[in-house]
Amino acid sequence: MKKVLALFAALVLFTSSSFAGDLSLPKVKLYGEGSIQSFRIDNMDGDWNLGGTVGVFTLGAAISLAENVTASLALGYYNYWGESYGTEGKHISGGGDGYLNLIRVVEANIALKNLFDVEGLSAKVGRQFYGDEDSMVMFLGVRNNTATNFFNMHGWSPANMIAPITSIEAMTLYYEKENIKANAIYGMFSNQSTGEYNQTLKGADFKYFNIADMFDAQAYLYSFEHTGYQYYTIFGLKPTFKYNDFKASIEFAKNFGGNEIFSNEYANTNFIKLDASYDVKDINLTPRLSYFVGGGEYGKGFYAPFGNATPRGLVATALFNNWGDQLFSFYDEAIFNIGADYKYEKYSFALDIFNYNGRDNGDNFNLGNEVDFTVKYAYTDNVSINFIIGHLFMNDDWYNGTDVSTTQLGVSYKF
Repeated sequence: MKKVLALFAALVLFTSSSFAGDLSLPKVKLYGEGSIQSFRIDNMDGDWNLGGTVGVFTLGAAISLAENVTASLALGYYNYWGESYGTEGKHISGGGDGYLNLIRVVEANIALKNLFDVEGLSAKVGRQFYGDEDSMVMFLGVRNNTATNFFNMHGWSPANMIAPITSIEAMTLYYEKENIKANAIYGMFSNQSTGEYNQTLKGADFKYFNIADMFDAQAYLYSFEHTGYQYYTIFGLKPTFKYNDFKASIEFAKNFGGNEIFSNEYANTNFIKLDASYDVKDINLTPRLSYFVGGGEYGKGFYAPFGNATPRGLVATALFNNWGDQLFSFYDEAIFNIGADYKYEKYSFALDIFNYNGRDNGDNFNLGNEVDFTVKYAYTDNVSINFIIGHLFMNDDWYNGTDVSTTQLGVSYKF
């Protein structure tokens, strides 16, 4: 409790000192995001079950200090409880050292708009979130993959280097005007954010919208440096075609890893992802499909420790999160997904079918097929309730051919 009171006292003193002699109150905007999700996986590894609950919460305040100057401070909390692999039915929890000790400062920064009197140019300095939630290579923020968060927090897999709430001490630049959106980052992760190593992150993302009213284009480049001795670099391109209610995109990304920024001693892989959808507005239905393939040198998986989106379904994501910092580890992994979204008043529904193929240790394999069904209810504009069920029809060569199923139920908020 002393930690929490001290943090809020610092915020109050900071605000008060900034406005000493000014009787007007600063403009304060509260913001936050989080969820509490329960899940269960049956027949995982063919002979054991797993269940748990993950809570992830943030609450922050953005304070207008002056025209075009904003200070933000946000606290984050995450915890888990449930049953895990190797506990032999015993329940585990992350609150053994006291729940208040799990509260962290996840944002503490100053943002400057119209920097150097350039309209659309802004900068942010301090601990902050960064990236796009739907990115497979770069997102620092609140992660809502429940099963992965559960495994990460109690350290069952190498993925525990990534916290459910991830932020970075950095300086970022943003430019947004008309059809252009660009941003660049230079910062460092502390041990708390990335586990064993300090990491320096440098990179940029550029987007251009509505080229000839039919195309969008994106290019990005990010490089991670592990305390001066090892580099991992990701380069990607993503053109998007739009015509009326039809939309299609193709994303290509290349991964390097080694002793130099573009060397390949540790990683030499790439992926291609195709997406297409058609919005049938009259009936609120959106059929869609995607195809993902990743390949390269065997044993050099695609290093994407801060990606958030995944091409896999709910069950396969839970099964293979133990590679943690790699988007895929199979050589030439191929994933086909066909699905549809439907909205009715406050309800939204999604049905997805996945097929998994690839090569492991030089051998071709078909992992199986997965079916996921999702229901979401918009309780308010800021709060939603979700239920997801998934079933993986396992190929006989994997997990003794035992099917794996999972369910998830929870509440999420964002404001």
